[in-house]
Amino acid sequence: MVKRRRTHRKASTIPLRKDNGKGWFIFDWIVVILFVIVLLIGGISALIGGKSDIRSQNTIDIPDNAIILQLFNGSGENGIVSMISDSLRSRGIDIRSEIKKSKNIYPYTLLLDRKGNNERVDSLAEMLAIPKDRIILQRNNDIFDATLVIGRDYKMALSKLFSKK
Repeated sequence: MVKRRRTHRKASTIPLRKDNGKGWFIFDWIVVILFVIVLLIGGISALIGGKSDIRSQNTIDIPDNAIILQLFNGSGENGIVSMISDSLRSRGIDIRSEIKKSKNIYPYTLLLDRKGNNERVDSLAEMLAIPKDRIILQRNNDIFDATLVIGRDYKMALSKLFSKK
């Protein structure tokens, strides 16, 4: 018995091209031309649209008498920072940073004076009913005028803030 060799191949579903890659060469040039057109349109629209300073769009004008505040949750309770932040923002305080979770628990609510501006910090302490002995001068070069460290006694220490809701 003689074995026969198969002489026919299975029909391929992908047709083989014999154009030596000329189709891809044309496609590459089309992509390059489209890229150049998009680049030109972007450049022309930037020139026509006018020059705008990106920094001026992202900054917020702050009144000279506004207090820039950082909130720090040292009470160990969740959600208290958001509640205090909303209440302070409704009174015109600019809250720039909220640290909601801390590894340390503070027994007392403190107000840290970051710039040495006694007028602003004293007015904030008066608004929050924080006693003078809980205001600590701790200067740094941050943008904040003060940092409010919310301690375990926040209900009593910030009672004036909560009573005006």
